[in-house]
Amino acid sequence: MITEIVFYRTLPHISPEDHEASARLAHRLFLAQCPGFLDRTLGPVEGEEGAWADVVRWETARHLEEAMSAAPGVPEMGAWMSQMDPDSIRMTTVQGRFRAPGVG
Repeated sequence: MITEIVFYRTLPHISPEDHEASARLAHRLFLAQCPGFLDRTLGPVEGEEGAWADVVRWETARHLEEAMSAAPGVPEMGAWMSQMDPDSIRMTTVQGRFRAPGVG
């Protein structure tokens, strides 16, 4: 399993509600349909105006790479990504070695 973590800021004129709606559409029409997609958590970063974090888990690095290659050709992904300040985007990946169930 590989986890993709992206931090970014939205452009100043984009409301959190509009950004979330655009993200949900892009997710439903593209990301959720991608082979190897496991799950996703997206939301604003507390205490940082306009900052967001997007955490996506994939079965393999190959699945992540294939989705990243295909994303630019999907209009809904382009619309969502156009709301981001390109200079603010920071991405990293974590190769899962250990995953433990929650307590309870």
